[in-house]
Amino acid sequence: MFPTRKLWETHEFTEHRIDRTWTCSKCPERFQLVNEWRAHLNGLHGIEFADAQFQHAANVAEEVSPYLIHSQECPLCLCTLGNSRREFVTHVGRHMESIALAALRRGSDSDSEASSVATDASTVHDKS
Repeated sequence: MFPTRKLWETHEFTEHRIDRTWTCSKCPERFQLVNEWRAHLNGLHGIEFADAQFQHAANVAEEVSPYLIHSQECPLCLCTLGNSRREFVTHVGRHMESIALAALRRGSDSDSEASSVATDASTVHDKS
């Protein structure tokens, strides 16, 4: 889905390997879910948002912090991956390449078998 490994890495570490929280501007409360933040503002502080206002306010209240790299596990084999983004990307990238190659091989084998069956079928028809 990504034309380069670098673009995939950037996506992985800006969208998935982060902690998102929303902080109330009226008190020190922090929330893991944006809808809990919205309910808090409405219920405790009487603040309501129209849909367009809500998105803007949520963007302002959102805090993003990256997960510590040394605590990251491979999402496929669950091993802890070391101390750098590069190690993470290389490790997970190898899994993804293996999966992609396995899919290609099955597709190629199926094509070869289908071709072989078609050749056998034409040989049978040629003899008649």
